[in-house]
Amino acid sequence: MFTPYEQREAFEDETQFEESIYTFAKISEVIDLGGGDWLLGLTDVDPDTLESYSYTEYYKLNEIRLAYFGDEKKIRDGEDEQDDI
Repeated sequence: MFTPYEQREAFEDETQFEESIYTFAKISEVIDLGGGDWLLGLTDVDPDTLESYSYTEYYKLNEIRLAYFGDEKKIRDGEDEQDDI
């Protein structure tokens, strides 16, 4: 619900924050947790050299949002648009 002032000024509902910053990563490990749940091991990579960093972070598949970029070089050079999955 919005107050008349908020409706008139067209404020956005910011009760749910969604981070719009992305990082380049590769899936280095996949673990079946059973019951349809999966655990992904994601290793961040340097966007310029595509070399992996030395650590892996684990996330449940249903808790993350992934995007696929067709050609990483084109993305880094700003020649292509992001394709959300």
